[in-house]
Amino acid sequence: MHTEVDLIVVGAGPAGLEAALLAARARLRVRVVDLGRDDASLRRNGRAVLAEGTVGLDHVAPSEVRARARESLERHGVHVELGEVTDVGRRDDGVLAVTIADGARSEVVTTRRVLLASGLVDVLPPLPGLAETWGVSSFSCPYCHGYERSGEAARTGRWGVLAHEVGALKTAPLYTRWAREVVLFTDGLEPPRELRAAHEAADLRYETAVVRALRHDEDRLEAVVLEGDREVALDVLVHRPPRTRGALIERLGLAVDPQGLVVVDGRTETSMKGVHACGDLTTTPHQIVFALADGAHAAMAIASSIAFEDTLGRR
Repeated sequence: MHTEVDLIVVGAGPAGLEAALLAARARLRVRVVDLGRDDASLRRNGRAVLAEGTVGLDHVAPSEVRARARESLERHGVHVELGEVTDVGRRDDGVLAVTIADGARSEVVTTRRVLLASGLVDVLPPLPGLAETWGVSSFSCPYCHGYERSGEAARTGRWGVLAHEVGALKTAPLYTRWAREVVLFTDGLEPPRELRAAHEAADLRYETAVVRALRHDEDRLEAVVLEGDREVALDVLVHRPPRTRGALIERLGLAVDPQGLVVVDGRTETSMKGVHACGDLTTTPHQIVFALADGAHAAMAIASSIAFEDTLGRR
């Protein structure tokens, strides 16, 4: 099968970069296409100033993590290209044809495999103050950000959970690892009676009034403002917002599970033959270490499938 490359990786986050590195080390011809993650506004957690919780990368600036990754790829002849993959199609001979746009210019590249590692986008509710504090003192992952907002750094020792669904309420006991007090803000949602009773018996506090805004000083949360201008002082607000997968995933019509994650098999292949996916698109939790592992798994699966195809014939 003659193609221009063996693998096109869509997205240069941790999963895509790790996959590209291992694929290149398996002697595959690899291209990496990314929308431009050096622009913080295009990164899911662009407000974060340090990567936390991954051995060897703990307390390292994300820009430094990306620079180190790109240096590793450059040593193997792989360059991260700025552009957007807008479509993936299949020719009559079975070859995948990938459309890559860069501004007004576009090209079609043939490849044996595609790996989608473009991640997710958080869709924040229009709550005043949430966007301004997101990724610093309001966030979805306590393992990534909680340590720095607790202990001696805590002003009140109180964390809040903005819960628009029952599933978010059920996670509340976890946050006692970092907070001396946890307050559940249901924003008008009436919690299940038994769940609320169990929580309150464990000294978890409920506030069911409508949340009007977050009062903050730059990116540091100070209080949640409730209906009637009543305030609850906080150090942290935890919120798990809905997420979107991006236009390419929707255009390809890939199968997704009830959580909205792209469905893959044991070889990381999606419902579209030859198109694989990894990272936040397919797995939880959403942390660097999980993304790296999933990217490595995808690269190994792709390299193995191509080797077997070349040796024993096409599937």
